[in-house]
Amino acid sequence: MAEREGPSDTALTSFDLDSLAVGDRLRLFNFTQRDDSKAYLWVLRAMNVLRSVHQVQVHTADVARALTQHGETCADVPAPGDLNLRNMLDVLSGEQDRGREGGKVLHQVEDASRAGALAAYRNRQSVYQFTEIGYRAYTAVEAVIGVRVEDANLSRLVFADILADLTALATANRSADREEIYRKLSRLDAVLEDMTSVPLGSTSR
Repeated sequence: MAEREGPSDTALTSFDLDSLAVGDRLRLFNFTQRDDSKAYLWVLRAMNVLRSVHQVQVHTADVARALTQHGETCADVPAPGDLNLRNMLDVLSGEQDRGREGGKVLHQVEDASRAGALAAYRNRQSVYQFTEIGYRAYTAVEAVIGVRVEDANLSRLVFADILADLTALATANRSADREEIYRKLSRLDAVLEDMTSVPLGSTSR
């Protein structure tokens, strides 16, 4: 008898968190509930591009440049000039919740090396980078956005067909129906070959 699928290890770990910790983790996703949530997502995508080329700590100008480059290939990218990047990065770094690291998507530090004068320092030469948990939250959002429901449904249908063929094969084997056994084995062989040659979930045949 097959064992019932239980909660994942990650889910079991989450059960051990107290209510304050759970609240901090959930606040990581607050940007997805804002009216300008898509703009926040593009800002994080820009930061992820910079992170991929080992530019971990970034200034607003770096983010603006990455957004401009994105905009050259995608019309949905907001123009940096239409965004208050400093404010958005401050929001993502939990500027309004200082002292509570758990809910921060970004970590903010002051870059004194960029302050050439006292006045410039007072204007805050901040740099930003993903927190470890913040990066996990961002990639989780991207994963959900990237899921194609029709592909997931197709995968379920494929496995249902395989199970039906295996059941029919078992029946044919018990009744010594050689022709049916051959047909089902041939069908299963073709399906399994397709599954190993095409990425799971692809609708192409």
